[in-house]
Amino acid sequence: MLVGSLSLIAFPQMTGFFSKELIVNLSGSVYEYKFNLIFWITAIVAFMTAFYSFRLISLTFFDSPKGTPILYQNIHESTWQVVVSFFILGWLAIFLGYWASDAFVGMGTSFFENSILILPGHEKLINTEFSLTPLDKNFASILSLSGALLALYFYNFQPLALIQLKWSMKPIYTFLNAFWNMDILFVKGILNIGMSWGLVFSKVLDRGILESLGPKGLYDNIAQWSESLIVSNRGTVGQYGLFVFIAFISILAVILFITPLSIGVKLLLLMILTTFM
Repeated sequence: MLVGSLSLIAFPQMTGFFSKELIVNLSGSVYEYKFNLIFWITAIVAFMTAFYSFRLISLTFFDSPKGTPILYQNIHESTWQVVVSFFILGWLAIFLGYWASDAFVGMGTSFFENSILILPGHEKLINTEFSLTPLDKNFASILSLSGALLALYFYNFQPLALIQLKWSMKPIYTFLNAFWNMDILFVKGILNIGMSWGLVFSKVLDRGILESLGPKGLYDNIAQWSESLIVSNRGTVGQYGLFVFIAFISILAVILFITPLSIGVKLLLLMILTTFM
């Protein structure tokens, strides 16, 4: 954990140092406003990353135990597969950047040859190598080491100062601790709207239109119409004549306007139908 944290905060000559230093220096070597802003943002993020990493180390290894005795009784060493994996990762975190940085991102390296094409106007490594002062090159590393030392100092020697600082800046602390209130914005602005629309679609479409026009809706409507006809049927000759007339008009409309038959065939069907009616 210590080796990974040192590499993460860009401790000099470790793998994370070469990658993070290159990213920060590339943004600082382009003399434009947006790249200067990126340079300061990455430098501040490097400070915060180092502070958080060594805060975690302090609370894990240097703070007093806060667990139950049963929890500590079940603590055991990792298996050999995990130990071997950590050993390989730790070795790479210490030595890989020093051995492979020149091959990957060094000046004039032919490691990638023509695999990655960089246009001459986009080449920034020359500015990074020769235009920055030593202070600019190591600025992110200085901030990282400062953040690590501050975390070790406050969490091991002045923990009450952090508590007092937290309570003195409680609104800001609460705002940042709540992820800039993104959870509230997501729940109230997106999730609730989506759930309300989902309820509308569920009631109107799934259980509304689709059920009304689907098999269940047709079955219920036909059954309702049948019951209405049975109730309204009085058994008189005039009512039966009305039903026959409605059926005749319906068949006539189907023959004339819906069926794709020729005029002669339609006239023949009309004659037969009229004869039987």
